Amino acid sequence: MTDGQDVTHIRGDDLQMPVTVTLDESRTLDGTETWKWELKRGVDTPSLISKTSPISGIANGQITIDGSTSQPTIVLTGSDFPTSTFDSSVTDQRFIHELQMVKDSKTETVLRGVFTVRSDVVT
Repeated sequence: MTDGQDVTHIRGDDLQMPVTVTLDESRTLDGTETWKWELKRGVDTPSLISKTSPISGIANGQITIDGSTSQPTIVLTGSDFPTSTFDSSVTDQRFIHELQMVKDSKTETVLRGVFTVRSDVVT
């Protein structure tokens, strides 16, 4: 796992987060992996945002997969951060984000870090 993958994001902006994944056990990415990214207030709290990889090669706009390297990119849009959940009056809100991969029936957390949401000035 790659720890300390901190992100600062302006609420309301679109964001693409490409991830470079290096596997152990002499495994390689081959497009058979499934991916899940979550944003939470804390470890034991419900997900505020959850993104998954495409199923059977159908793009879902949540996590895209590079066709040549099979590396994932997490896709976030401004609508993922509604003011009902992400209060626009709070300057910096801190959350935990994590990306998990399932490959060959093994679940592996490939990144984890702090995800800071900053209020946008222009609404």
